[in-house]
Amino acid sequence: MSEYRSTTDRSGLAARLRQCRRGVALSHAKPDGDAIGSCLAMRRLLARFGADVEVWLIGPVESALRGVGADDPIRTIDPKAPFDAGELDEFDTILVVDTGTFGQVEPLAEALAARRDRIVGIDHHARGDESLAAVRLVDTSAAATTEIIAGLAEEFEVSLAPAGRGSVGEAIFVGLATDTGWFRFPSAGPRQFALAADLLGSGVEKDRLYAMLEQQGRPQRLALLGRALSSLEVLPWRGDASKGMAVMCLSSEDFRETGGVSTDTGGLVNEPLAVAGVVAAVLLSEPEAGLVRMSFRSAGADALPPGEAECGGAAIDVNRLAAQFGGGGHVAAAGARRRGSLAEVAAEVRAAIVAAK
Repeated sequence: MSEYRSTTDRSGLAARLRQCRRGVALSHAKPDGDAIGSCLAMRRLLARFGADVEVWLIGPVESALRGVGADDPIRTIDPKAPFDAGELDEFDTILVVDTGTFGQVEPLAEALAARRDRIVGIDHHARGDESLAAVRLVDTSAAATTEIIAGLAEEFEVSLAPAGRGSVGEAIFVGLATDTGWFRFPSAGPRQFALAADLLGSGVEKDRLYAMLEQQGRPQRLALLGRALSSLEVLPWRGDASKGMAVMCLSSEDFRETGGVSTDTGGLVNEPLAVAGVVAAVLLSEPEAGLVRMSFRSAGADALPPGEAECGGAAIDVNRLAAQFGGGGHVAAAGARRRGSLAEVAAEVRAAIVAAK
């Protein structure tokens, strides 16, 4: 990854998007609420100007998240299936939202690289590939990519009210709420609460969305949680036994025996953070043999004594840890993936934790 920052401002981005007549919005594989919310928000926003924007989601996709776009035409891309690059030539604008890395948009990465001049990127992550998008707006101060899109709607002079079902405002709220842990994470500050208040006042159905997104897990999720907790170990952070980083593992056997799939693991990494003294956690999951996904989370800055937190409201900058494995994200939440066996990758992660300075 090289230098990753904006190539335009909000006004310039709006001017470019006004030229869109037929576009496609896509995000990282295994999309979360912010990824899906951003895609839907851009589709619904640009429709106000007569643009026809399709939404492509690189699977797997949680069934609960699909409900947000139940009335929108959404295509799911199988990451293991061949992709016809020529399909992208139908679009004058390719929107890549909530990610800026080629590694997160496989199997479309090669096709996208050849069409960089048509790609518009909108992201709030600190790391990405400079060469992915010709026009790009990056705002790491935003708690979610949908927060950036809310500002874009303001630039377009498009009101987010009413914000009922199927609206731009609803899609923005989904990204904002899920990426802040329903406003529990350090990234939720006065600006984010003010935006949420405006959206709620405009008709966003918070209770319905929470029930849809957070209370529709499959029974297999509980089985995987049990397996993950049974594997838990807490390693001293920087040699201090009073402060620890939790490590949990889910093997391909765990997935096979429980009937769980990768989309059943969302949020499991947060469980150890409920314990005093645990300042960060990582979940290593191997839904298929030979590919390990790493999800890193940090507790809030208040989990450490005053002055000891690393940065930005987080006790530990887990983005730096993820970067050691080719990943990235935010100081409090990041991810990575690595080819190899679970045992090999887990050993590397443990070594990185022990060696942390």
